[in-house]
Amino acid sequence: NDNRELSTVLCSVIVPIFNGMDFLPEFYASLEKARPEAGCEVILVDDCSAEPVMSCLPSGLADNQLTMLRNTENRGYAATVNRGLQVAKGDVLFVLNSDLVLQSDCLHALLDFLNKNSRVGVVGAKLTAPDSGLIQHAGMAFGRHSRRHVFLGQQPNHSLCNKVRACQVVTGAIHAFGRQTRDAVGFLDERYFNHNEDLDYCLRARAIGLQNYYLPSAEAAHWESVSGPSRFIGQEEADALFWTTWGGQVDTDLRPIADEMVQHLIATGLGASLESFDVLNFCKSLDGDLILDALRQALPNAIGSVDRINPYRLRSQNLSFSMLLPHWWQDNPRPYLYLVDEIGRLSENWQWFQQRREVCGPEIIIDANLRHVLVGMSEAT
Repeated sequence: NDNRELSTVLCSVIVPIFNGMDFLPEFYASLEKARPEAGCEVILVDDCSAEPVMSCLPSGLADNQLTMLRNTENRGYAATVNRGLQVAKGDVLFVLNSDLVLQSDCLHALLDFLNKNSRVGVVGAKLTAPDSGLIQHAGMAFGRHSRRHVFLGQQPNHSLCNKVRACQVVTGAIHAFGRQTRDAVGFLDERYFNHNEDLDYCLRARAIGLQNYYLPSAEAAHWESVSGPSRFIGQEEADALFWTTWGGQVDTDLRPIADEMVQHLIATGLGASLESFDVLNFCKSLDGDLILDALRQALPNAIGSVDRINPYRLRSQNLSFSMLLPHWWQDNPRPYLYLVDEIGRLSENWQWFQQRREVCGPEIIIDANLRHVLVGMSEAT
């Protein structure tokens, strides 16, 4: 394989693997269907797994364009990917997690985008959760001292999740980039151990003038973090390194995406159902203020009172309105717009929302990941 001419290999698929045996057969089968038929090599790099991760390869992958490597010790994601990048021959490079289920046209869409666009750094894909089918990755954005997966938990056919979007960073479960990007940016920073090396790589590409993108036509399901507890061993150190390196250099791009989301609410008529409303801000982060600023700009006459509710009074991560709010607020005839860090933390408030529907009809919940739901309707907006 090492003697192949560069021109005969159009793309290289690099897959770092550490355990996760239960998820590999489905991944291998989807890769077999998704990889381009001609000129595509596959490089599997086993990071010293304790499981026989190469034993379930489908016959279609076992050809002369398959390379299998194994680390003699567990070196982490960055070092394992770098080993694959060092031997890759392709003009286009795909780095894939081994717990994906690729749609058959996923890699073709990425390849086509890279071939048609110049000055591209890293391209990421639309990822959905296999158990719910909801959005796991539709691009990322930085808030005030935070980074977020925007539209997390949204329906995958939502219009805001289906536009090509320039991003500062995209998640590394699927990264696609050209050989010229690898030559200019270099390899992943091995100081990161299984955390943030993908985002660091995107920001290094951006720092030299390349643009990263989210591409919704490239789609896959992603089980996420199936390699065991070691996946999180170096997380605190990696976060410290990441924010020390990049904290003063990233743009707060959550606000323009919040503007986009608010305009979508208005354009689809959902805002008309709330001609005026009061705001309850439960966010621990400052990102709720970014969303509130976007609402104030777009709907200056709609917002009545704004109350910041301190969620730190609760021991639980969940938000219990009966514990946080005066009971008579439940009878307020004006609709509320709820700002929360995560919609999933509202699971204990079924009775509250039932009564609110009877009192004032639909209300809107917006979380800091920019998922918004019209309470009283069956579907997320």
